[in-house]
Amino acid sequence: MPPLPPQLTETWGAAYLQILIALLVFAFGVPALILQVTLPEDVRRIIFGRRRMASWLIIMIWLGLFCLAFVWLLHPCPNGSSSDWQNILAGAIVTVTIALAIGFWWRNLYTSARERIARDLEDSLIKTFRRRGFLEENTLSDLIYLGVHGDPGIEKRLVLEAIDHLAEKVQQSEKYEGDELEDVIRDLETTLTSKDKPGSDRNFSLACTILTCVRNRLEDRGWSSHPDAQLVQSTLGGLGVAAVETKAQSTALAFLEAVASDRDTLFEMGLVALRAERFHIATAALNKLEALAEFSLPLTADRTVNLLGLLAHFWNSGISTRRRAESFLARLKDSFSPSLQECVEKSLEYHYGIARYDTADKLAKMLQDIKGAQVGQT
Repeated sequence: MPPLPPQLTETWGAAYLQILIALLVFAFGVPALILQVTLPEDVRRIIFGRRRMASWLIIMIWLGLFCLAFVWLLHPCPNGSSSDWQNILAGAIVTVTIALAIGFWWRNLYTSARERIARDLEDSLIKTFRRRGFLEENTLSDLIYLGVHGDPGIEKRLVLEAIDHLAEKVQQSEKYEGDELEDVIRDLETTLTSKDKPGSDRNFSLACTILTCVRNRLEDRGWSSHPDAQLVQSTLGGLGVAAVETKAQSTALAFLEAVASDRDTLFEMGLVALRAERFHIATAALNKLEALAEFSLPLTADRTVNLLGLLAHFWNSGISTRRRAESFLARLKDSFSPSLQECVEKSLEYHYGIARYDTADKLAKMLQDIKGAQVGQT
């Protein structure tokens, strides 16, 4: 004969109600205290956000309803036991409640892992974009908050990988029109250049790869002039300059390769490297500017303003750097059109016009030396 369920006497009814009230208190307080103590602030902020509060509210409603069922529906007999259906229902309510509470908090603690949160946010953004054709702002803000406040290395990598997957899925969608990733691209730079927790070398390298892939997918569609493509290029430049200032040489050189066709960015990275006395990087930037200029001779003024600007800084920085600048000008001085002197003058006016006064001053000094050398030769 199978065992009978506990009889719903007054004692059992009181015990059941006490269990439910204890679970109610537990659901409110103890796990929240555990999360407060064990989780970093950025993870807690997201967990206690709108999406997590919905499931919390559901479990609270169920616990409240079960307590009310005992108060108003299940009335234990003071001198005996209730009917069989009341006994079974009472045992079932408490058993299901305990199982739900355990499952809820196991899932809550499991999803508190940073990796799981990043994946959930990524999935939510992808689903929203597929339905509506745009990225939900609050969800994206949570993802970037997680990245900005994550420690360099693995924690930031998790967010960068989520951004990578998100960008790929968005660009594969029929709803993508070339400008839906602007916020994602801007926020990627924010994630890495946080003053308190800047990204590591590996984080920067991964970001370079992500941005390059986004740009390549745009180029495959013939969308090189779309807003996302332009923003990718400027973000690569901003991160490239940051890499020159603070990251390993190999990381900075990777960004140089990624912007190898962008004269303005090559100039900026070369100048920053020269000022920081990172001469290998500065010379690599100068080499790429020279290669771009030499690709189609003659060397006209409009194609050499940045090249001559960086050469002027080399010219005025020291004996060895001046020697490097002189070697290029000596080799190709007759390839400038209409002349080297006029191209330097045009470059000077260009940099002066965009308030690069330091570069304009360096060009003026180089122009003066070139004119003096010509006078000396005559």
